[in-house]
Amino acid sequence: MKGGVFSFTRIPTSQKNLILAKCVSAVVLFPAVLRLALVYNGASISTAFRFDPMLSIRPATADDAALLSAMILELAVFEHLEHEFSMTAEAIVRDGFGARPKFRAVIAHWDGEPVGYAIFFDFYSSFQGRAGLFLDDLFVRPAFRKRGIGTALIKHVAGIAWKEKYFCMRWEVLDWNKPAIDFYNNLGASFLEEWKPVILIGDALEAAAKGAL
Repeated sequence: MKGGVFSFTRIPTSQKNLILAKCVSAVVLFPAVLRLALVYNGASISTAFRFDPMLSIRPATADDAALLSAMILELAVFEHLEHEFSMTAEAIVRDGFGARPKFRAVIAHWDGEPVGYAIFFDFYSSFQGRAGLFLDDLFVRPAFRKRGIGTALIKHVAGIAWKEKYFCMRWEVLDWNKPAIDFYNNLGASFLEEWKPVILIGDALEAAAKGAL
């Protein structure tokens, strides 16, 4: 151990073989966790094994517009809000990848298959004097849940927020979605119980706009 990093190359061959044998045994139970541990602890072990399924997260591109639109619809159906869905691939290209993008997105892959996504964008706090990051969507396809993909996605976005010096990351959750609420509690997220979301939409927005100076 040097500087907090484990040096696999300095271990005697007999001990290496024992460690690798234990890793092979453990992968049956913990494939995703083992891959992350191997990548973290040294390239030598990571190179020795190529366990699948493999989780990866990448920035979305304009070529992903149809895929994102499909997964957003899947999220709307899950939340019983498909009647509100009107997103199109064209809108994603226009608003996510145009001259002035209104949002960013990342896509999670499991063994090369797209299995989830996150969409996020800036907001500004006049009290903090800094921007925050609003996580609008976080979704993992049902067949791939309970594999750590949702956690990886939210940590990926949190990493962006921290690296780019946003003062916080904020999002909303439906009050009936107890698994998500428990998940966010376990992350250490705070619930703003004293605040109520407010929205002007449709006719109400149009009516309010008519009084604009």
